[in-house]
Amino acid sequence: MSEVTVVRGGLVWTGSDAVPGDVVITDGVITSLTGDTPADVTRTIDAADSLVLPGLINSHVHPGGSPLLRGIAEDNPMPGPGALYHNTVDFRLITWEHLRPDEIESLVAWEAVQMLLGGATTIISEQVGDIDPWVSVASRLGFRTDVGRIYPYPPHIANGAEISGKSYDAVLEGMQAGFELFERFEGALDGRLTLHLAPHAPNTVPTQILIESAELARKRNARLHLHISQHPSENQTVRSRTGLSPVRYLDDIGFLGSDVLATHLTYTDARDWDVLARTGTNVVHCGSRKAREAVTSPFLELLDRGVNVCLATETYSHDLVDELKWSALLAKLRAARVDRPDAKDMIAAVTIAPALALGRSDLGVLRAGARGDVTVVGLDGPFNSPAFDAARNLVYYSRASNVRHSLVDGLPVVADGEVAGVDMAQLRHEVRAACRRVWQIANDLGHVEWRA
Repeated sequence: MSEVTVVRGGLVWTGSDAVPGDVVITDGVITSLTGDTPADVTRTIDAADSLVLPGLINSHVHPGGSPLLRGIAEDNPMPGPGALYHNTVDFRLITWEHLRPDEIESLVAWEAVQMLLGGATTIISEQVGDIDPWVSVASRLGFRTDVGRIYPYPPHIANGAEISGKSYDAVLEGMQAGFELFERFEGALDGRLTLHLAPHAPNTVPTQILIESAELARKRNARLHLHISQHPSENQTVRSRTGLSPVRYLDDIGFLGSDVLATHLTYTDARDWDVLARTGTNVVHCGSRKAREAVTSPFLELLDRGVNVCLATETYSHDLVDELKWSALLAKLRAARVDRPDAKDMIAAVTIAPALALGRSDLGVLRAGARGDVTVVGLDGPFNSPAFDAARNLVYYSRASNVRHSLVDGLPVVADGEVAGVDMAQLRHEVRAACRRVWQIANDLGHVEWRA
């Protein structure tokens, strides 16, 4: 017998408008938006007073870090020309070197819960260290994920202008380990798990390994995902080696293309933006994350050139619904415009744009034949109701607390605002204990002063 889910009574997002309708999902695939419902329905999802969206896609996260770093990363001086996270690398290293596998999995699960409650159904993970905990959590919680293991890690081992043989070998080993994951996991979890190669950045990965990474990925018809121009020291290092900006250097070696997801692009200029447009490279924008460094990244500048721009939470907070507002407002401030980007631009950046970046025409849309991934956001709360314009009320006035339901292949991963199959009290206890252990180790090693 077929598994039939009906999302009933909501406003269905068409990509340009919200219209009344029901979404029927049969055996994981959308079969109707007309309200023609089969006689035998497995489950009915109440979407009254809600906006029914394609399952949202969070395009760049690092699971396992945010529970440890919230309240530690903020309000500190920037580490010279580096990135905010450079102040917190020690915590990541302690996590992977000292915690038990079950403790790491609890941290990863806590972040997955945040991402799901924040509206995501597909999560693109740039994994630090072993991906097994993330795969285990995805298996248990039922979400869709595209994952790569970052190489090298820690990234500073190859961050200088000269790359030593030892660090070169470490990066090469990381690439090979990342590629071997395809044999272990590609197509696992009933097709919900896919893989990409994840070279860290153009300043930390040698040229030859970047070239080989692109060749390996393209032989597998896989994606590549890396950070580009995320901090001034990266630009300085690449320019000292090549005389080019990171974007133009990657273009020069043939790395860029429509199979690349490039995150941040903060320290770039119009010539870089034109290269991204010409090569069809996808850009991942992390608005609130970069605002923590008191900077903004280009958004409207890229959209206006026809670049495919996706949205991500990256680290610290994984409320993807709230990120719509933050990234929209920060982009308006940067452009000194009130009218752009608009709500439709922002919704596209968490639906159709990342689906295109993943090469998935069956995600990011609500239409017959697409996968049954759906996010239902209530528009009946005191902060976002009444909804004169559903898209605008979603983007500017909604947050994770308004997410009612999320489905992957028609199966609930969030139901009535709660993540299915999670004992929140127990998980919270495990995460607090793991964090306190890391903080205490860091304190004992002299990295931070921590008080309970």
